[in-house]
Amino acid sequence: MSTPIVLQGVLAIDTDGIGDHHNDETAQNRTSAKVDENGKFVPAFDPSGVRFLNADIDEYSVAPLNLAHVNGGPLKIGDIATVTLPDGTQHSAPIGDFGPRGKAGEFSLFAVQSMGVSVIFTHNGPIPTLDGPNASDIPVSVAFFPDSAN
Repeated sequence: MSTPIVLQGVLAIDTDGIGDHHNDETAQNRTSAKVDENGKFVPAFDPSGVRFLNADIDEYSVAPLNLAHVNGGPLKIGDIATVTLPDGTQHSAPIGDFGPRGKAGEFSLFAVQSMGVSVIFTHNGPIPTLDGPNASDIPVSVAFFPDSAN
């Protein structure tokens, strides 16, 4: 396996895909990946894909756009990202979308909830929180593992 790419960021919730956007004005109906008939993530342009991801039911990470293989970067759909929360807890999810350049820490709503992080649903979209209604930023480290897709 290749050397991981480790970035620092703030935990954020992605609501892209075919599910409920939960009042997130930046949400898009499409993701960089689709799911094939066997549940495997494939690039959105792959004809074997049967639906775009759904942040409510699909566990995925979002990698920076500049690291996407299609842009000359080392990461592909399905490669693994592992987030480390402030308490040292780690959680891994496959890359299912590519987002803002250089930004790390964004995971699907389902993935964030699977990490044991609480979510506040606001009129501006869901916000992750480790401190109840205060919802202060959650600093994270994310390791992206090139060539780790199944």
